[in-house]
Amino acid sequence: MKEKGILMNSIWFREKSNLSQSDIKKNILKAVTETEVLFNLIELFKIGDFFLNFEEQIGEEASADEKGDFYFRYCAENDTESYYFQQNLAFPGDFAKKLIQRVMIAANNEEPLRMALIPSLLSIFTGEKVPGDYYTIINESNYKDFIDYINGLSHIDWEKGQKYFYGYKV
Repeated sequence: MKEKGILMNSIWFREKSNLSQSDIKKNILKAVTETEVLFNLIELFKIGDFFLNFEEQIGEEASADEKGDFYFRYCAENDTESYYFQQNLAFPGDFAKKLIQRVMIAANNEEPLRMALIPSLLSIFTGEKVPGDYYTIINESNYKDFIDYINGLSHIDWEKGQKYFYGYKV
């Protein structure tokens, strides 16, 4: 018999995580392999707060009915056939823009990239690893690697709202 209140309870997804969203994000930052990042991203999906950000609109302690109503309203107002990231149509170009903005700030101060999710998403979408990680110190000798990486991606015909896996539309 299926338990109530558990999202995606199956052999693949198991039970909803007891970790908080911030704990899961910390785990992503500590992840050493792409597999660890993916498993933690799945945990974010399961807590129901990753793409819809319902907490901002209906509160952290919203009931299942309130979350369901929010979800149905959201689906009615958006294209459910498209892929979204933070309530916008997902697009590698938008990810690349966020990455390059952070790279330029980090390069100015010779500080670590301190960005995990966007580089992971770009690597997963494109199949090409971002040339640095969360702890990479960005400076005048390596920021151009990021620019070259982004320039390489700009020659691909990406479509907004589509999900990609290693460069292939899925």
